[in-house]
Amino acid sequence: TGQAIRPGDVLIGLASSGLHTNGFSLARKVLFAEKKLKGDDLLPGYRQKTGNALMQAHVNYSGLIGEALKKLNKGKRASQRKDNAVFGLAHITGGGFTGNIPRILPENCNGIIDTSSWKPLPIFRTITEGNRVDFEEAYEVFNMGIGLVAAISGEAVDAFMKMAAKHRHKAWIVGSVTKGSGFVDLRK
Repeated sequence: TGQAIRPGDVLIGLASSGLHTNGFSLARKVLFAEKKLKGDDLLPGYRQKTGNALMQAHVNYSGLIGEALKKLNKGKRASQRKDNAVFGLAHITGGGFTGNIPRILPENCNGIIDTSSWKPLPIFRTITEGNRVDFEEAYEVFNMGIGLVAAISGEAVDAFMKMAAKHRHKAWIVGSVTKGSGFVDLRK
């Protein structure tokens, strides 16, 4: 629920497969109208066709999340920290990082996201190259290669990362929770 999130908790990002279900209007504008690409064209500098990159299926995180909640959250109430380690989950959908992570943050916490902790997928690098879409807009519209962010206890990071690998999800520590007022600070 996010109610138990506290400063010091760790934000782990799980890889997306592409746009998932958001940002298609802006992506089409940049790729097709401005860059004049067609669906069968390779993304410039990459081996993937533009149309295939846009049509990647949404990643299903339910197996990993189900196992993590079962094994890492033994407490009686999700709103309490006692015997729990996974405190909040945010899909990075429409609204990107700055619109979705605040939904799980208590009003007295901020999320700090280190955008250099993972490498965006080629589709996002192609869309943002040459500042066609600036940094802030990119992270407000797109998932930039992170489809889900989990707020967890620092003590549970290793266990969560092992579960992610077992479920074949790439995962990175992408940030942390600090004292604040419920917003997300994106850092390059």
